[in-house]
Amino acid sequence: MGLVDILRRMLYTFIAIWSLSGIMVCILSFLFGWQMFPVRDIYGLLFIATLCSMSYIVFYSKKEIARRQFIVRMVLQFIIIVAIIFPTANVLGWFSHNGILMSIAIITTIIVTYVAVVSWEIYTVWRLAVNLNKRLKERGKG
Repeated sequence: MGLVDILRRMLYTFIAIWSLSGIMVCILSFLFGWQMFPVRDIYGLLFIATLCSMSYIVFYSKKEIARRQFIVRMVLQFIIIVAIIFPTANVLGWFSHNGILMSIAIITTIIVTYVAVVSWEIYTVWRLAVNLNKRLKERGKG
C-alpha cells in the first residue's frame, strides 16, 4: 500500500475512531449510569484517535503484501493501539473512576471500534473490487 493510500486511510480512520469512541462513551455512560466525560477527556479521545490512526503506518509497503503478512500487520496494529490507549487512559485517570468496570468498558470500546473500522474498510475495498471487475467485464464485451 502506497504512502498516499496510507495517509488517506489515516484520515478516514481518525474520523471513524473518534466518532465511534464518542458514541461508545455515550452508550456506556448511559448503561452504567456514569456522568459524561469532562472536556479534558474529549480531548483525550481526540489524542487517542490521532495516535491510533497513525498506527496504519504498519501497512505501508512499496510492494503488495501477502495475506499472512496482512494478518500479522493487523495483529501488530491492534497491539499498538492497545499500547497507546491503556497508558493514555491511565494518565487521564480513566481507570480511577470505576476500576475493573472501567477497564472492561475501555476494552469493549477498543474491540467494538476496531472491528467496526476494519469491517468498514474491508467492505469498501470489496465494493471497489466488485466495481472494477464489473467495469472490466463491460469493457471486454464492448
